[in-house]
This record gives sequence, structure tokens and C-alpha cells, in this order.
Amino acid sequence: MIAKTKQTKQFYRDLSSVKKPFKEVIQSGKFFEKVPNDWVVVVTDIKGSTRAFSKGKYEEVNIAAASSVIIGINLAKQYKTEIPFIYGGDGATLLVPPEMKETLLEDLATLRHNTRKRFKLNLRVGSISVKEIHENGYNLKIAKYAVTRNYQQAIFIDSGLYFAEKVIKDNFSYQTHKKGGKRPLNLSGLQCRWNVIRPPENKEEIFCLIVDVENKEKHQKIYAEILSKIDSIYGTFEKRHPVKKEDISHTLKIQDLHRESLVKFGRLKIEHIVKRLFEGTIERIFKNSKYHHLLALATDTLKVDGTLKTIIAGNITQRKKLLEYLEAKESLGLFSFGYHSAPSTTMTCFVEPKTERFVNFLDGTGGGYIQAAKMLKKKFYNNQKKQ
Repeated sequence: MIAKTKQTKQFYRDLSSVKKPFKEVIQSGKFFEKVPNDWVVVVTDIKGSTRAFSKGKYEEVNIAAASSVIIGINLAKQYKTEIPFIYGGDGATLLVPPEMKETLLEDLATLRHNTRKRFKLNLRVGSISVKEIHENGYNLKIAKYAVTRNYQQAIFIDSGLYFAEKVIKDNFSYQTHKKGGKRPLNLSGLQCRWNVIRPPENKEEIFCLIVDVENKEKHQKIYAEILSKIDSIYGTFEKRHPVKKEDISHTLKIQDLHRESLVKFGRLKIEHIVKRLFEGTIERIFKNSKYHHLLALATDTLKVDGTLKTIIAGNITQRKKLLEYLEAKESLGLFSFGYHSAPSTTMTCFVEPKTERFVNFLDGTGGGYIQAAKMLKKKFYNNQKKQ
């Protein structure tokens, strides 16, 4: 049953968590609640991310995007509440109560400064009120989906987030002009200490997919149908999951730990790197199977933010079957899609050891989501030229 609390900073915290299959949640409108007008959509993204990926900076881009979410999660704890979010590979979208807006934008401005200084990347930060989204004729509804007891994921339907992201990215006045730097960033829980993760045993590749239905009134039904087709080709969610506990291992590469230090502290912190090297060595010797099992489960491999995004482990034959289905449906004008296949995944984590709460931000190596989005944008551009 959906919680009745509205128009307060506890709106998302008080939403009941749904434990039914993802397809069932998407298909039914009864699990979704309209986001209150007084909440705010905050968007971050790396400008020129495709170019950055071509230069081999996909891990830096992923870390900057994940960091914007972790800053929001930690700030929400200070306000004694919870917030929903979507991680997109080169950026993120967060929904926050009005009390959090100014402080969050200030912190994200600091992250923008650090990202530019340390990684030579331009992080765009902006916001728009949910009230303005509604006033422009767009809706925004949300459900809270229980992936595991440690990880609850937000699902968004309708076109509100699409409108918000487009306005913020296209309109300079919606982007924050704060300089940041007034206080240190709270990136506690950020962990970038994992090696690239190869596909599970008997799998050949990682398949990253984005599907966009132009008619948002039909997208729930269409997304459920696509997920059914994916089930029939790749197997259940568990069978196609790209991360298994046996495949997770700590990195002992100085470059990876250096990168984590730069984004967390804005500088190289030797004692932090030494600590991570020690932890990684101990973990490799005394591997904690339960810990790695929880990590593997709490991964955002399937999400809906108006578009359908998923990362799947499979083989080339399965990919060809799915593409044949998607291309046939796309030719009927039901939706557009973009995809990218990769040899492995990269994972950035948020971990709260005391509560055993985990959130893993996953992307295909080399920027799977960005490459899929690039294909999707090209299709939109070509369609507009034909009109």
C-alpha cells in the first residue's frame, strides 16, 4: 500500500517498498505515486562524455557520476531522510526535498570544481522544480522497488524526467552558478577499488541496452513486453545478471586507488591508498563470500527513468535474437533503441558497512550506456531529418 504522506521531505522514505517482479511493477500503475510539487529534480552530467570515453576516461566519468549520487545520499542522511536517484554512466538524476536543494547544489558545485581540476572533465549541474515540470504538462510518478533487503531502487514512469533533463542541459539558466568549495565533500562510502568484472562463466559478453518509447502512455506495457522477450532469450533476471560474487575482486592498481583519492579528497592522499592496498590484500587472502554476494545482488542492472536501461550477460547468439526482435518492433514505430556490447563491466560502489547497505553503479567497460545513448541519439537525429 502506498504511503499517504505527501508534500514533506519524508515523501520517498515513506513510500512502501514493492517486492513483486520488476515486470509486474512496471506494468501496473497502482504501485506508483505522483511526486510532490515542492520536490526538486537535480541533474548532473559530463559534457562531452563520448569524447572523454574515446580518450580512455570512462572510469573517471563513471566515478564523477556515481559521486554525485553518493553526495546526495550522504546529505539526505544529514537531513534524516531518503532520496531516489538514477545513475546513467556519465551523470545522474536525483530527486530531493526543497530543504536539501541549496546545500546539494553547493556540494555538487564543489564536485564540479574537483572534477574539472583533477580529471579535466566538465560536470554540468542543474535543477528544476517538480511543480514546473507539472505546469509544463509533464507527469512524474515513482515507485520504490526492493531489489534486495540491502538495496531499494527508484522506478520512474511518465515523461517528467525526460523534460527535466532536456531543460537543464539545454538552458543555461537552469544550471547552478555556485562556485562550491565552502565545505569538504562527504563522499564516505565511495569505493572504486574493484577490478573490471568479466562476464560470468559460460557468458561471452556484456550487452547494454536503452529503449525509448515516444508515447509515454504506452511505455509501461511495451517495456514489460520487452522484458518478457529478454527473459525468453537470456533467462531470468538472476541467470542474465552480469555480476557474480566469484567475479568480484579488489584492485591493487595504484592508478585506480589514486583516482578514488582524487575524487574523495580533491588530492592525492597517500595514507588512503595505503589503507586500500592493505584492505585489498587482506580481502584477497580471506575472501568474504557473504559480503561479495551482497555486493553482487545490490547492482542497478535494470532500471526505468522514462527510458528502459539494462545491462545483461549473455552470448552473441542471444544478442542477435534480441536485436532481431527489437529491430522488427522499431520498424513499426513502437520505440527506438540503442545498444553496445562490451567485454566486461566496471563497478563503482557506495557501501555502509554498519548497515550492510550497498549500491553498485554498473556500466559496460568503455562506457556501455553512453555508447548505447549515442546510437539512440543518432536515430532520433536521422528521423528528424526525414520529417
